[in-house]
Amino acid sequence: MRSSRHPKNLTKNIGKWKAEEFSKFAFPASEVVFNGLFTTISLKEQWSCLARIVEFIQNHARNGWTEDDAQTFHEMAVRYGVLLEENRGPSACPIILHNLLHFKDDIKNFSGLDNYSCWTKERAVKRYTRNPSNCKNIECTFAASESRRESLKVIKERESQTPNEDSVNEDLLWAKSIDQARKLYKASQVVQEKSSIGILVGGPHRFVLLYQIQHEIAVMSNVRNNDVIDGATSYRSIWKPNHGFNGLLYRVREEAIVVAIQGGEVSVQIQKIFTVLVAGQSKHFLYCSIFKEVVGNNDSGRLVQTSENTIVVPAENISRKIMVAKAEPINGQPTFLIVDYMRRIFPVRPGTVVVPYFPCINDMILVRGDNEDTVWRARVLSFRMRRLSFWLLLSPAT
Repeated sequence: MRSSRHPKNLTKNIGKWKAEEFSKFAFPASEVVFNGLFTTISLKEQWSCLARIVEFIQNHARNGWTEDDAQTFHEMAVRYGVLLEENRGPSACPIILHNLLHFKDDIKNFSGLDNYSCWTKERAVKRYTRNPSNCKNIECTFAASESRRESLKVIKERESQTPNEDSVNEDLLWAKSIDQARKLYKASQVVQEKSSIGILVGGPHRFVLLYQIQHEIAVMSNVRNNDVIDGATSYRSIWKPNHGFNGLLYRVREEAIVVAIQGGEVSVQIQKIFTVLVAGQSKHFLYCSIFKEVVGNNDSGRLVQTSENTIVVPAENISRKIMVAKAEPINGQPTFLIVDYMRRIFPVRPGTVVVPYFPCINDMILVRGDNEDTVWRARVLSFRMRRLSFWLLLSPAT
């Protein structure tokens, strides 16, 4: 699931999926899969908020929590609590809601989530359960193994991180393997300063640029066509050290979101990752085929189809990976559903959640007057909760 390729054999071989992998895919996809099955808008919003909460933990905040992340998550938890109380009553899931509302304080007082999942009989737990034991104090076994793992990780980080000279090129931002790319990034201050571009990974392959691509590069670089050499070198992948928890590798034939030169995000499939000399300097680019949006799609998900349109963007314009799943063909053309599981935009931002509140006697409130431009101050004299009606004493607001 670190790859963006099509999730295959979703129904036949679902038992081979790990729980962590399935949750990364299922919750972002569920907003579209369940579309049309909810009887009311509030239920749809309730599930959407829960799906975004899980998505936030599984994908967005795996590389560390900031103050804004914690506040945004808290706003989402408050919103979910309000929706749950309105639809199911104040006694529904009080323990879960209590823990969610205190999640922000726990992150601040202790730490963020460990980037090491312990799903039952998977990853770490699978190794633990193989060890013979008397099935007592299993929590202590887990804790000891976690402590040992953390200690070994510190020792490993202290080991030499010097890359092989024959396997890297600091000026070209290239490495022969992903391991050498990580070592180059840690060892070179120059590479760290250019981390937004990324490090090319894999063997080089020479090819000749098409005139159309050469012209697009010249336009975006503000140079003449002759300043762009037609001989280029392609690579199988590019590693972005600042994407995700421990960097992210983008491969040819994978789907991703890129930022177009004209502005705006575009869903694409990467066709080539290459470097070319532009006015004497080596530049990294991506040549991608564009997915076109399905016109008239009223679903909450993004349905796309392949197209003949292409785009060339600098390597630093890669935003994130996406997954595409096959959907029902439209007008006889293959159609795909975009699962944007690494998106950074959520339906809630800090300060946007409005908690419903019923005024009590002697409360001071603001009331809209005879028109939208008139605002009145009012003091609540009495109210009837069943009919949601209030007796107010009004005075013009200044």
